[in-house]
Amino acid sequence: MCKSRSAPATTKRNGTKRKATRTEKPDRTAPSADGQPENLPETREGTETQELQAPVDENEVPLLPRKRVCGQRLLWTRPDSLDHHGVWREDDVDLKASFQTLERSVCTWTNAYCHREPGLKRRLSASEIEVVLDGLGGFCLYKDWGSIEKRLDEKGLNNFWIWLPSAVLMKHLFEDVIANPFVYVKGDRTNDQSSMGPPGLGQELYELWQKLVKVDPARATVWRTTTTQLLNMVHPEHTNDWKVACQTGEAKESLANNLATGMLAECKALQVLLQEVTDPDTTKKRYEALVEVYRVAIDITVYIGTVKTEFEFQLDVNRCGPYLHRLRRVRKQGCSDENLPDKWPVPVLLYIPLVATRRIATSLDVECCKTEREDFWQAHESDGNPDLQKQLDDEIPEMGFKLAHAAVVSSVLVFVKGQTDEVVIFLCGWTQCLLVSVWVLMLGFILLLLCLSPCIAVGHVPRYVYPTTPHYYFTKWLV
Repeated sequence: MCKSRSAPATTKRNGTKRKATRTEKPDRTAPSADGQPENLPETREGTETQELQAPVDENEVPLLPRKRVCGQRLLWTRPDSLDHHGVWREDDVDLKASFQTLERSVCTWTNAYCHREPGLKRRLSASEIEVVLDGLGGFCLYKDWGSIEKRLDEKGLNNFWIWLPSAVLMKHLFEDVIANPFVYVKGDRTNDQSSMGPPGLGQELYELWQKLVKVDPARATVWRTTTTQLLNMVHPEHTNDWKVACQTGEAKESLANNLATGMLAECKALQVLLQEVTDPDTTKKRYEALVEVYRVAIDITVYIGTVKTEFEFQLDVNRCGPYLHRLRRVRKQGCSDENLPDKWPVPVLLYIPLVATRRIATSLDVECCKTEREDFWQAHESDGNPDLQKQLDDEIPEMGFKLAHAAVVSSVLVFVKGQTDEVVIFLCGWTQCLLVSVWVLMLGFILLLLCLSPCIAVGHVPRYVYPTTPHYYFTKWLV
């Protein structure tokens, strides 16, 4: 039988206290009944201090918790990026599944508790529409309904009203939670702040991390991953103080509840869109379902914070258009993005933002880039093109190259009328992935036939191009 209590202390040689060491196999995990270990973990009020509790085995050693399931609290759970051996790992499949879960949770919640139909406009006054548009911030191109109505056709208007409540909630989930890997970190001091915002220390750590990235991206990544991994290390054999992870779990659960409370009580844009609820049971279910939405978002935040990959979130509708349609990505250390295209379809409403990943280029990447540029120059040097250097920089940029992958998050937007056909693939989510997969299979089959042909010339296999120094970021496109 598993017990619910704090682990006993033993005495070191110097007389100080330490926790009992782990003697069981590393795959021993805490039982999960209906998605939540019974009464665990929780706090017990003492006269002076608050003692943390955790499930323990017969040797009085805390058990390794299981991964969180739907409806389970965040108190004593294992992050998706931590395996049962205590090793931090990355898995795009897990991350995609988490974002899918988030989208389903948001849609389910807004369908159940928000006005969400094309006729929603008739329910709202002009002042209420203005409140909603202001609340969307960078997720909406315009702040007045007249401009939106002029730029969208009938289908676009229908999608606008259908996705509007979800867009309001998604904005807060991405801006306030997912984009900040330290969002759940609480300090010892309490301060007056809105319940819709993260703890003060978590916000300060985020701002510090952003500064460190400009100084040295590689070392800033190490700092971020080390900090978040230490805070979330629940594996008994890889921590000397399991109470830290237990406190982190409490902070995450508290944050989910506070943010849900703040959204319902303080977010005017959401209040305008909510259905009237008078039944106490329905009110309770609405709150609990919103807390679960924030739990899913916090799970994603923990994953993103504890892995080495860096993530980019395009949370401004003005930036999504060029990012979706530019052919190449250029990013230099400490500099902003450059060379955006002159023309692109204009998104009006951002429902699900674009998420991209990047990694630090290696010396091998640098060498591949140089070789590719040299080959291109030699192949076109005799063409007599006076703008050959410009063509080279356009075709094979020195600083980066677009590399298409299956989306972690497929961007979903409402575009202006007359441009829907150009960007329909970006509105299809998983349909996009299916079409890309079919295209890749067909291309692979054609390449296989060409490789088997005796007439094919050797030595023309295309190579990806990377930044020219190990300190430049290389962006993998996820659209």
